[in-house]
Amino acid sequence: MKHFLAILVLLSVTLQWSCKNANTDTANTQTAAPVASAPAAVTPSVGAGTPNNPNPLDKVSPILQNCTKVEYVLYNYGITFESTSPKEVMSFYSYVENIRPDESQCKPETYDCGIVFKDAKGDIKQAMELNIFPQCNRVQIVVDGKTYFCKLKQGGLAFFQQVINQQQEVARKAQEGTLPPSGH
Repeated sequence: MKHFLAILVLLSVTLQWSCKNANTDTANTQTAAPVASAPAAVTPSVGAGTPNNPNPLDKVSPILQNCTKVEYVLYNYGITFESTSPKEVMSFYSYVENIRPDESQCKPETYDCGIVFKDAKGDIKQAMELNIFPQCNRVQIVVDGKTYFCKLKQGGLAFFQQVINQQQEVARKAQEGTLPPSGH
């Protein structure tokens, strides 16, 4: 139990740090949307590296402005955490840009992370799935029944890498028995 609490504390600190640094990404303030099925076969996005037209992020922004919580699940790492502030919801939104990613290195329908955005009542208003590594960097967005893929900015990739690094450090310290007792 004390290891779980230590992980939660470290992830909370990471999320707070990332929110303070989200303003360093000065490109578009944008985000992603609901989970839907990926394309049957993975081929590079038509026009990879060019803006999505229409811009799905313009439709997602008003939805996220009414959300107060964002929950993250990193599938292959056993990491789950959440934040409860509209500022943190929009902070993640700032990591996504309206650029089509190169999906040639991505596996069909395989994602590293799922994210849901909830309103004050706890109802899911928007969801997305992501690949969070440079070789396969995409955010799946479904808006008005259409699926789009956008690219994470470098700050978004760095955020997830920091979360993974901190989790691995906590696991290493737990194995060595060097974690401080819980409550300290």
